[in-house]
Amino acid sequence: MMVLFTTLMASNKGYTVVPDITIGQNNAPITIIEYSSLTCHYCAEFHKDVLPALKKKYLDTGKARLVFRNFSSDAYGIAAACLLSKAPAIKRVGLLNELFLKQAQWMSPEYVRELAAIFSLPISQAQTFTSDKTLIKALGEDFLAAQKKYNINATPYFIVNGRVIDYKPKLEELEKLMYPKAAPGTEKKAVPEKPLSQKK
Repeated sequence: MMVLFTTLMASNKGYTVVPDITIGQNNAPITIIEYSSLTCHYCAEFHKDVLPALKKKYLDTGKARLVFRNFSSDAYGIAAACLLSKAPAIKRVGLLNELFLKQAQWMSPEYVRELAAIFSLPISQAQTFTSDKTLIKALGEDFLAAQKKYNINATPYFIVNGRVIDYKPKLEELEKLMYPKAAPGTEKKAVPEKPLSQKK
């Protein structure tokens, strides 16, 4: 895996530093946007408890796709996001899943060592990636841009069909947003969805 890692060029104009991570088919009729912090306990619970059923019923069958967007702001989460941003696209879904499954393990004073193991990197290389000041600055700018655009105050934060759930939802709650005519919800409205990387 190590030889496939690449360095991202950070931008100061709304560029999404950690690219969208899509689970499901790109042409699926329904898109579920997820903003989550890699260190958020409730986000990890969603990926452990809800995502498997969502994936089996909707993502794997082409009925919907989930687009993950990084919303980490603490030191641990930023370090993990730095490594995730440098991972090859084909590896990101698996690495994202592993980060959430092993969240309690790598969120420790030895986080660089633990993350290096997850990403199959030498500790020295992981240290270099996680201390990249340009990338860290860009991650912070990306975080603030998303927060300003969507007024995100809690994670996980989901946008489906222009409506929002800003907590760990049950599958049934997501289904109400996915099929509002069959089961109308009362969730808050969101602004029209457009990736930050497409701004301007």
